[in-house]
Amino acid sequence: GAGGVTPTPPATAAAVASAAAIALGALVLFGRGALGTRRRRAAVVAAVAASSGGDEAAAEAKATESEAGPSRRKELLVDVGIFVFCQVLFRSLGCSNARTCAIPMVIPVARSFFIGFNVLLLGSMLYLGSKAAKVVTKEASADAEYMRKRFKKFLIKALVLGNLHLALGLMSPLVCSCLITAYALPIFQDHENSFWVKYGKLRA
Repeated sequence: GAGGVTPTPPATAAAVASAAAIALGALVLFGRGALGTRRRRAAVVAAVAASSGGDEAAAEAKATESEAGPSRRKELLVDVGIFVFCQVLFRSLGCSNARTCAIPMVIPVARSFFIGFNVLLLGSMLYLGSKAAKVVTKEASADAEYMRKRFKKFLIKALVLGNLHLALGLMSPLVCSCLITAYALPIFQDHENSFWVKYGKLRA
């Protein structure tokens, strides 16, 4: 009727839900891939240590050196893949820009995802930083300071991207930046050495 709310087309809702499912699935797969990489790394360290008379420090250095190149290439490829995925997604939905978005519902969904992700990210940094600050060791103090710096960095990044969205209407960075940040988090890339395991007691 006149003045009524136009219902969201089922195809639109399905497209948004599918995109979210694909993004979550990709993060899970990347996390599993990182776990597999760590297992292979442990095997490499053990093998090199055995061949070098038990020198674990040398073994660790060699393993790190052998993985640095492939790891950077993989990270770059994943970042590019996420960027392309987000561009294709928003273009296919006709929502590259908030001012000309063909599906109004996409705007609050993307904004909510961006805000929710950054609230969780920044909140987790404050939590882990406070946990580290309570441990009386030099390493924990360094970790707490590192987390404070990371908090400031990601807070500034979120504010800049949010203002760019509000000023220019750009949609893709809202989702793209969150997915790239999530993939690079230590909880996925180096789970056993992440602060969540170290201070949050989160085990695989």
